[in-house]
Amino acid sequence: MYEDIRKTLDLSNSPKGAPNFLLALVLCCYTEYWGKLLLENPKESSRKAFEAFFKRLGQDYQTLVNNTAIDIYRDIRCGLAHAYIIEGRDAAINIGKGSNGVAYDPKLNKFTFYVSTYFEDFKIGACS
Repeated sequence: MYEDIRKTLDLSNSPKGAPNFLLALVLCCYTEYWGKLLLENPKESSRKAFEAFFKRLGQDYQTLVNNTAIDIYRDIRCGLAHAYIIEGRDAAINIGKGSNGVAYDPKLNKFTFYVSTYFEDFKIGACS
């Protein structure tokens, strides 16, 4: 899993570029899957599983889940999986690095998904 994502991220240094949307989608799907492993219940609700593992990625992720002005599960995970966009607000998916894998700017009402940062945080969450 890690190697496949790493190989795809490496495409960002090639003339073809990396498929940033697909990488963000895959990482969100893996987040939900690892949440089900974490909760030791494959029948657990998708939201509960996603949020459980998402919070494991760090304090900034916990803050996003707890922010009542947004719905991180609906906007990010469901948006990418079902509508092929980050839903409900302005958004960008960036292959590069940011201070957090998912950033939310309340002044602009905008999400930015930093694929490389999210992947690094995801690996830390999976190994802790």
